[in-house]
Amino acid sequence: MAGLSGLFATLVLLTLFHPLPVAGMEPEEEGGTEYSGAANGEGVSPKGPSLFPFLITFGVHGGYDSNPRTESVPVGSWFTQQELTLSYDRSRESTKLSILATGGAIERFNANTDANGSLVLSLDHQVSERLTMSAKINAEYKAEPTFATDLGLSRRAGNYFSTTDLFSLAYQWTPRFATVSSYNFQLLRYLVVE
Repeated sequence: MAGLSGLFATLVLLTLFHPLPVAGMEPEEEGGTEYSGAANGEGVSPKGPSLFPFLITFGVHGGYDSNPRTESVPVGSWFTQQELTLSYDRSRESTKLSILATGGAIERFNANTDANGSLVLSLDHQVSERLTMSAKINAEYKAEPTFATDLGLSRRAGNYFSTTDLFSLAYQWTPRFATVSSYNFQLLRYLVVE
């Protein structure tokens, strides 16, 4: 219950400090960018100027899972799911940086509580007119089973960490000829076996 009261307090604070539109105000001209859909990785769209270079979103969901541990003899459980998302996307001169970080928990009232987190990072840096270095990192900590991916089992097997990383170096020799050298790294590791 202490976790739920903390989440409720956070939600109240976010609601209190969120700017509300004022009736009768003249619409502002579009300029700059603000994030829309950044929480699900859709990128940016033109809106009003943003006060901060990042977007923070918070969501709470609830429901009933008839078999949360995917066992042969199912035992249902009510649950709540909380998720906090931080999105950052900036291009400055020769560097483009995009970060999408999420963290959350699924609390089941008569079963286990699971923590989930993920980080998607994309960095492109143009060293010179011809040389570009890139890094793309996709890491996540999840609880089994995860039916959204083809990783792991279809029954409860504990939490896991997975990452898929790509590092590349591109060189533009001529306007029509370029070479790219890349290194790809993948890891899947189970942390807790239940």
